[in-house]
Amino acid sequence: MRLRMSSLRSFGLGTCLWCLTVIAPSLISGQTLDPRIGTWHLNMAKSESNVEPGFTAITLSVEAAGDGEKAVMKFGDAKGIFMVTQYTADFDGRDYYYTGHPLVDTVSLKRIDARTIEQVFKKRGEVIQIITRTVSEDGRTMTFKVRGKDFIDRDVRRTLLFEKQ
Repeated sequence: MRLRMSSLRSFGLGTCLWCLTVIAPSLISGQTLDPRIGTWHLNMAKSESNVEPGFTAITLSVEAAGDGEKAVMKFGDAKGIFMVTQYTADFDGRDYYYTGHPLVDTVSLKRIDARTIEQVFKKRGEVIQIITRTVSEDGRTMTFKVRGKDFIDRDVRRTLLFEKQ
């Protein structure tokens, strides 16, 4: 009986060690190695725009989802949050539903490299804005290069700097 109990303990310990060395890193890597994952806040003082943006704050939350991401963006002004948008999309260049924004109904994502994503926002199939998001080497900032149209059909060129929280 003692030999059998010892064998069961060894088997259990071996199984736990296998899980820690084989399964755990793959679970962790999906969450920690992707620099986009997390909560980001707009730093307006370090951002630039050719037109008045109409917002003074943005909080972006990004999490891994399938072969892409789920993102929720909260826009605010001096009075508080006035718009919440969200999507879940893969990095395959196909259009996915985008909710919460009156000018946009789909988004497509394409991974350029490990730190850069291109987003194409459309309304009824027409491209409205293209955003190139790049996370810094140290993972502390993300820069949005925005080009396209705004609410009143003005050409928009923005560089928005987000800081990881």
